[in-house]
Amino acid sequence: MTGPISVLVVDDDELDRYAVGRQLGKHPEIGRVVEVADGSEAYDLVAGERFESELGPHPPRTLILLDINMPLMSGFDFLEAVEREALLSSADACVVVMLTSSSYFGDRERAEQFEVVGDYVEKPLRAPQIRSLIERFWPEHAAPAND
Repeated sequence: MTGPISVLVVDDDELDRYAVGRQLGKHPEIGRVVEVADGSEAYDLVAGERFESELGPHPPRTLILLDINMPLMSGFDFLEAVEREALLSSADACVVVMLTSSSYFGDRERAEQFEVVGDYVEKPLRAPQIRSLIERFWPEHAAPAND
């Protein structure tokens, strides 16, 4: 059995981070949750030595919940930077889920251009959406079927 799933929440809105944390807490598969307020903080964490010390060893891969519209470094700026540096090039290390209030179709299309982006979810994040992500990206944590 693999260990708990670590989550990096990247969002400039403190209330949104709090709400996401509450929803994540409903799932026993979720382990460490680290919150940062913008893409530059997330980049520093991912690019530096703190990544594994704060989020734990991989596997299982880390879930990154990434907002799009943030000051300093947007979600797309973050994705471009980590792609340029090949920091998240291994699908075994992380899966990025765009968690945003943007319903603009162009944002969804742009997100799909990044290999590490596994999904695009509009806020607010709900417990069934988290369950779906766990089942999709961490099948080893999915509840066994009842026969």
